[in-house]
Amino acid sequence: MGEEVLDLGDLSDGTMVGLSPEVGSSLAQAGAVCLESQSHVPGVDLAVTGRVVGTHPLHWEPPDDQARLSWGNEIDATEDGAAGIALLLARRLMDLVVMSRSRHGTGFDYWLGGDTAEPPIQGAVRLEVSGVRSGSSSVVARRLKQKLDQMQRGDPTFAGYAIVVEFGRPTAAVATP
Repeated sequence: MGEEVLDLGDLSDGTMVGLSPEVGSSLAQAGAVCLESQSHVPGVDLAVTGRVVGTHPLHWEPPDDQARLSWGNEIDATEDGAAGIALLLARRLMDLVVMSRSRHGTGFDYWLGGDTAEPPIQGAVRLEVSGVRSGSSSVVARRLKQKLDQMQRGDPTFAGYAIVVEFGRPTAAVATP
């Protein structure tokens, strides 16, 4: 049995309550720009480690010059691209979908819930995401620890995940607080 194919285009299908097709498309485009910047082509394997483990072919629509120029800010592109990949991982590998973007200052980025979840956020889990354009496994591990600590400073009564996406290899590290 083959591994689950992860297609960034699925982020714009409108099936997640808390992710509009337009925002999903934007996150997918940022991810594509980041992956291409590291000389990857559609079909590259994404290594997922931690609480969820596997290797999954990653597909995306190759960005054009306009997309590359739109994502000229490397920090924004890396963070938004990482969010797109993390939300796709949550959906395809953990059966969790975006219910809502969290408010600023909560220590995490998204509320996730089951596939049919709708607000209010009962039984939801938190998701904190970070991206690294290119870095070693120790850089990823350090960032993951920072994100887990950040989540614990918020409201630790809700379950949650931290996902750090590194575009250089590419990898995604998944952990729980």
